[in-house]
Amino acid sequence: MELLSPLLIIFFFTIGIIFIAQPLYGSNISVPPKVFDIDTFKRKKKILYRQIKELETDFSIGKVSIDDYKDTRDRLKMDVSAVIREIRKTSS
Repeated sequence: MELLSPLLIIFFFTIGIIFIAQPLYGSNISVPPKVFDIDTFKRKKKILYRQIKELETDFSIGKVSIDDYKDTRDRLKMDVSAVIREIRKTSS
């Protein structure tokens, strides 16, 4: 009986480790490529345009410094340009 208890503990511990580690070693699951439809890009474009408008409003009332305004606006414009390129590429 004294020998059986440690053997059972080792057995169940080993089974648990195998059960946890099996997905890491046993399967060759490939990650599917990201697929975006045109509606996703249009929503993202709309959100970016809204962010630019909010930034301009915040700048006009003095909540944002001119340096932050220029940096953020340039970044948002680059993001919008990338989204528009993706829309054109997806739709053609």
